[in-house]
Amino acid sequence: MKKHFNAPNIDSKPSTEAFIALQNENDYLKNTILDISQGIESEVTESFFVHLVQYLARVLKCSYAFIAEVDHPCVKTIAMYKKGEMIEQFEYNLEHTPCKNVVNEKRLCCYQEYVQQLFPLDSDLTKYDIQSYLGIPLLHVNGTVIGILVVMNDQPLHDRSLAETILKIFSVRASAELIRLLEERKLEISEQNLLTLIHTMPDIVVFKDGKGRWIEANNTVLRLFNLDHDTYKGKTNSDFQKTNEFYREMFNTCEGTDQEAWEARKPITFEEEIKRSSGASMIVEYTKVPIFDHKGNRQWLIVIGRDITDRKFVQDNLIGQNDILEMIVKGKPLGDILHRIIELVEQQSGAICSILLLEKERLKHCAAPNLPESYIRAIDGVEIGPAVGSCGTAAFYNIKIIVSDIGNDPLWDDYRELAFDHGLRACWSVPITDKKNQVLGTFALYYKTPHAPQTYEIKLIERAAYLVSLVIERDKAESTIRHMAFHDSLTELPNRKSFQLMLEKAIVDAEQNDQIVSVLYLDLDHFKMINDSMGHSLGDVLLQNVSDRLKDMIMTRGVVSRQGGDEFTIMLPNTTRQETKDIAKSILVALTTPFRIQDQDLYISTSIGISMFPLDGSTFETLIKQADIAMYQAKNQGENLYQFYVKENEYPASEHVDLYRNLRKALDNNEFVLVYQPQYDIATKEFIGVEALIRWNHPEKGFISPLQFIPFAEEVGLIVPIGKWVLHEACKQWRLWMDHFGRTFKMSVNLSSRQMYEPDLIELMTKILNETGMDPHYLEIEVTESITMNLDRATMLLSKLKGIGVSISIDDFGTGFSSLAYLKNFPIDRIKIDRTFIKDLSNDISDQNIVKTIIALGINLNLKVIAEGVESEEQLTLLSDYGCHEAQGYFLGLPMSADHIAKLI
Repeated sequence: MKKHFNAPNIDSKPSTEAFIALQNENDYLKNTILDISQGIESEVTESFFVHLVQYLARVLKCSYAFIAEVDHPCVKTIAMYKKGEMIEQFEYNLEHTPCKNVVNEKRLCCYQEYVQQLFPLDSDLTKYDIQSYLGIPLLHVNGTVIGILVVMNDQPLHDRSLAETILKIFSVRASAELIRLLEERKLEISEQNLLTLIHTMPDIVVFKDGKGRWIEANNTVLRLFNLDHDTYKGKTNSDFQKTNEFYREMFNTCEGTDQEAWEARKPITFEEEIKRSSGASMIVEYTKVPIFDHKGNRQWLIVIGRDITDRKFVQDNLIGQNDILEMIVKGKPLGDILHRIIELVEQQSGAICSILLLEKERLKHCAAPNLPESYIRAIDGVEIGPAVGSCGTAAFYNIKIIVSDIGNDPLWDDYRELAFDHGLRACWSVPITDKKNQVLGTFALYYKTPHAPQTYEIKLIERAAYLVSLVIERDKAESTIRHMAFHDSLTELPNRKSFQLMLEKAIVDAEQNDQIVSVLYLDLDHFKMINDSMGHSLGDVLLQNVSDRLKDMIMTRGVVSRQGGDEFTIMLPNTTRQETKDIAKSILVALTTPFRIQDQDLYISTSIGISMFPLDGSTFETLIKQADIAMYQAKNQGENLYQFYVKENEYPASEHVDLYRNLRKALDNNEFVLVYQPQYDIATKEFIGVEALIRWNHPEKGFISPLQFIPFAEEVGLIVPIGKWVLHEACKQWRLWMDHFGRTFKMSVNLSSRQMYEPDLIELMTKILNETGMDPHYLEIEVTESITMNLDRATMLLSKLKGIGVSISIDDFGTGFSSLAYLKNFPIDRIKIDRTFIKDLSNDISDQNIVKTIIALGINLNLKVIAEGVESEEQLTLLSDYGCHEAQGYFLGLPMSADHIAKLI
C-alpha cells in the first residue's frame, strides 16, 4: 500500500478569507468554486491533479489545463488536459515560455490574448494555436517554486477576473498536493542510502532506468568491465558494445537477459561465465529485478551479480560444503569443523588427511582423526625447514609439495623410517595461508601406496586448504571481536562490561562460600592537567603505564579494569578488610613512583574508594556506586588517599525497612495470590498451559504489582521463601485442576537466578512435587539468561532439574546474555521471546527480523518457541507466518484467577 506524507498545514479548501472576499460576487462564481471544490475534495496527489485540471478546463471553458513540476530549467507535466481528454506527460524547457515568467517572478501571470506574439520562440504555443495563457506558481512552504498551474485557450480569455480568482484559490490545495507528491518520491528511493549500499557491496550492482540506461554502478562493476567512472552513466548496453570490444559479446548477452527480466515482470536468476582480460574466467550468478511504476511502465532494473566461481568449484569437487558452511554459521567449535572437512576430503580422495597449524616456526597437531596416534605424537611440534618432509617443507617455502613416493624422495630422508613404520608411502601437502599469504599451517593427504595426484586431486587439496584458512581466520576474527567486546582498546585491560560479569560471578561465589569481595575505584589525581598540557598521546602512554603497574601489583590476586578516562577499578575476591587496606596502600605508594615517558619523569597520584560485599551492597551497580562515592570522599580529604565507603544511614533506608517487614508479614499472613495467564498453540489455537504469576494483595493498598516488590525481594533474599511459596501453590493448583477435570497441561513457574543457586534447590523441588502430587513432566521452570554468568554450575543445575522430569524454558530470550554456546550446552525445551520485541512487531522491521531469527534459531535447535506480550491479532498473524509455535498475551487472555482458568479447561 502506498504511503502518503502529511502535507503542510494548508487548508485543502478555499480559505474563509477568500470566501468573504467573494461574498459580493455573482452566484456564478460561487457556484463555480463550490463545483470544483466538491469534485476534488476526496482526491489526493495524481488523482487530485487529474480531476483539478479537468474541472478547471471545464468551468473556465479552456482548451488546455495542466499542472507541472518545476525542475530547472525544465518543466515536467504531472497532469495535462487537452480538448476533452488527458494526454501523456511530457517535458519542456522553460526558456522563451510564459511559464518562465511565472516561475521567475513567483506570481500569477495572465496573457489574455496574443500570447504567441509575446513569446514567438515558444513553438508549443504555435503548435497548439494558443491565444491566451494564465499561470500561477505553486509554492513550497519555504517559498520556493515547485510547480505551476496553467490554463490556456485557443481563444482570447473572456473572464480574466473569474479565472484569476479561481486559480489563486485552488493553487493553495495544488501546492499542498504537489509537496505531498514530491515527498512521496523521496520516500520511494533514498539516493544516499542507495549509493552507500551500491559502493560498499563486493558484488556486482547496477541500476538501470526503464530505457536501459546505466544510472549507477558500483566500483566492482567498473573494475571488472574496465568502465570509466565519469562517462558510463546514461549509456546503454548497446553503447558499451561499440566502445568495449573485449566485453562486446557479454554486453550483447546482457541486453538479452535485461529484456527477459522486463518481459517476465518478476526477478530472474541465472548464471553466466565471464572471460576476464587477464585470461581467467569467472562464474557470476546474476539476479535481475525489474521495477514498474504504478501505471505498469518500466522504471528501474536492478542487476546484482555475485562471483560464485569458488562456490561452483567446491560444489563440483567437495561434496558436503554446505555442511561446513552450516557449521560455521552455527558457531561450531573449530575442531569439529576441521574434522568435518577432513572427513569430506577423505571420502573424495581415499587418503588420510592431516591439518597442522604453525606456531613459532613449529607445526602443531590440529586434526588428523585417522592418522596413527604414535605418528601424530612423533611429528607434533616439528620445526619447519627446507627438507622436513612434505608439511615442514611446504610451510617453510609456502609452496605446494607433492611427494608421490616417500621411499625415494630426499625431503623424507630424516622421516622415511617413521613413515614406513606407520604404513605411509605418499604425502602431498599444501600450505594454509591467510589473506596476506602468511602461512597458518598445512593440509596434507597421506596414501599407503605410492601415488601421484591427478588434476582433480590437486584442486581438491587446494580447495580444502582454502576452506580451512577460512575457518581458522573466522575463528581468529571471532576471538578478536570477543576480546574487543570485553577489553579496553588502549590498555588491553578488561572493560566495564567484562568487569561487571566477573564481579557478578564473584558475588555469587562469595555468597555461597560466605566470603568478602572488595571493589576499589581509582581516579588519577590531576590527570586532565597532564593530558591538556602535554598532549593526549602522552596521556595515553601514561594510562598504559599505570595499567601495567597495576597489573604487576595485583597479578592473580584480583582483576584490574579500566572503566574509562582516567578511572580504574580493581576487584579482590575472597579477601579481608585488612588485605584490602594493605593493597590500597601499596597502590598509593606504587603510583607515586615517577613514570619515565619520552625522556621525562611524570608524577601522578590517585584517589581510591573502596566498597565491600556484602557490607556495602550485593549487586554490581551498588558496589560500583558506593566505591565511586568513597573515592570522592577520599578526594575531598586530599590527594593520594584511600577511603572505605561510609554509610550515612544504616542500610536499608527507612522505606526499605518498611517494605522488608511488610514482605515478611505478607508471607506469614498469606497475602500473596497467584494468577494464571493462558498459553495457546498458534497453529491449532488449542489451550496448552498457563504461566503462574504472583500478585500481592496488600490489606491497605490493594493489589501491588510484582515490579514494585520482586526486585527488592531478590536483593534482600526474600525471593527464596517467596519463590518456594509460588512453586508450592502452582503445583497444588495444577493437581486440583487435574483431579477435577482429568486434563493435563503445562504449568510454567518463574525461578530467579538467586533461587537457582540455593544449595537445596533440587531437594526442595522434589519435595514439593511429591507433596502436591504434580506430575513433574508438566512443570516448566522459566529461568532468565542471567544464569549464564556461571555456565558450569547452571548447566549442572538444569541437568539435575531435567533429571527429575522438569522441563526448562529460557524467559525474556534475547534481552540478556544470548549465546549459541549456552543454547547448545543447556538442556532447554523452550525459549520465550521477550515482550519488548513483540510490542512494535507490526511496524518495526528490526523487531520483525529479530523475532524471525529467534524463531528460526529455535526451530533449528528443535526447541519450542513461545512469544509473550501478544496484544493484537496482527501480531499473532505475523508470529504464525514466522513459524512461532505458541503465544500468550492480553489479546489471548489476561492473567486470571484459578476459577477463570477452570472455565477454559
